[in-house]
Amino acid sequence: MDFVHHLLVPADTSASDPEELEIPGIEGIIHLVEIEEAPGCKGMVYAAVRQGVHQVWPTNPDGALRSDGRVYSTREHYPVKKGDAPLVLQGWSPGTKYPHTVEFRLSVLSREVMEPWLVQESLVKKLLRAFGVKA
Repeated sequence: MDFVHHLLVPADTSASDPEELEIPGIEGIIHLVEIEEAPGCKGMVYAAVRQGVHQVWPTNPDGALRSDGRVYSTREHYPVKKGDAPLVLQGWSPGTKYPHTVEFRLSVLSREVMEPWLVQESLVKKLLRAFGVKA
């Protein structure tokens, strides 16, 4: 499944009060993340993705992604379970005169697809229990 979300960052949005968009309902393994800022923002728009109190992308809590028409793209293996805190897209643009849109793209596959050994491990444990072996 692919998710695409657009975050409109108003002009002169401060880092201390970023524009945010909550993304509920994602469940599975995020295996691809892409963040694109439109050409023309000249690296003055910052973006990050958080989950709860933790910053997920970029990984360092004091970091932020910024560009001018380029796509930040990374392969991942980031599990999100039902009941986890939702992902929150953030953007800010101190000193800008115009609003800018940041596009966030996430590709998600099920745990069964991304971690097939878990299914096999579960089957082996059931088989061992059937023969009286604790697993």
